[in-house]
Amino acid sequence: CMRGDLTRTDFQWRVVTYLKRQDVTVIWSSPPCQPYALAGRHTPGDPRCEVAKACADIACRVQVPAFVLENVLAMSTSKKNPVLREYIIPKMRKHGYHITLARSDACRSGIPNRRRRLFMVATKYPRAKSLQKRMEVLRLQPDTCLNTYLPGPVGQLVLTPRHSRS
Repeated sequence: CMRGDLTRTDFQWRVVTYLKRQDVTVIWSSPPCQPYALAGRHTPGDPRCEVAKACADIACRVQVPAFVLENVLAMSTSKKNPVLREYIIPKMRKHGYHITLARSDACRSGIPNRRRRLFMVATKYPRAKSLQKRMEVLRLQPDTCLNTYLPGPVGQLVLTPRHSRS
C-alpha cells in the first residue's frame, strides 16, 4: 500500500514506477469534486484541482492503454477551474489518447440515487461509438426509485409528536 500526496512530483514518480511494474491496463481516477461541484465555493486556483492534473500526468507517464476520470458534470464547464478543458484533455491528446466524454446518472443504472457524473474516457486506441450508444440507452431508462427495492406497504405508518401543542 502506498500513501502520499499525488501533487508531489517525487510521489508521482513512485506511483508511476510501481504501476509500470504492474503492467496495468486501466487507471481509474476520481479526484476531489469540490472545486467544480454546484455546492462548492469554486475558488479559482483551488489546490484540489492539482489532484486531477496529477492523475492525468501519471496516466501519461505510465502510457496506460485506458484512463478514466470520473467527476461531477460541472467539471466539464467550470469557468473558475477549467482544468479538464485547459489541461487534462489537451495533455491526453498530446500523448496520443482518444478522448470520449460521457455523462451518466446513477439512477438510470439501477441505483436509487440521483448522482449525475461525467466520465472522461481516454484510450490509446481508436474507439467505436459503443460508449456513446450505451450512454444513450441508459439515458432512456426510467429512474430507479427506492420503492423498487422495498416491499409494498403492509400497514399504515402513523407518526405522532411526543409533545402536542395546544
